Amino acid sequence: MLLSNFTVAIVYTEFKLNETYIAKVLCINKEKPQLHCNGKCYLAKKLKQAEEKDKNEERNGQKFRFQEAFLTASDKLSVPFYFVSVTVSQPASCCPREHRDAIFHPPQAS
Repeated sequence: MLLSNFTVAIVYTEFKLNETYIAKVLCINKEKPQLHCNGKCYLAKKLKQAEEKDKNEERNGQKFRFQEAFLTASDKLSVPFYFVSVTVSQPASCCPREHRDAIFHPPQAS
């Protein structure tokens, strides 16, 4: 089955949260209580829609897959490299250095 477990969980959770409303209003078999459908027909319909959507997305995703390219020894590949120098100035500290060094220092052996 191509339907992801995450999608199934979302559809099932939505069904459980709204089960009473779905059984009373959206259920196809609400006029036939002897079937004990209680909205399961609606759940099956939503799961099928989600599965079809998942299949369509998978098909569309296959259209955009990249082809691998192999270079042979006779091929030349030129890739320009740019090195950028960045100067970073440190902002003025809010605490004097001697206070910082009193707190933040390497552990001392005793």
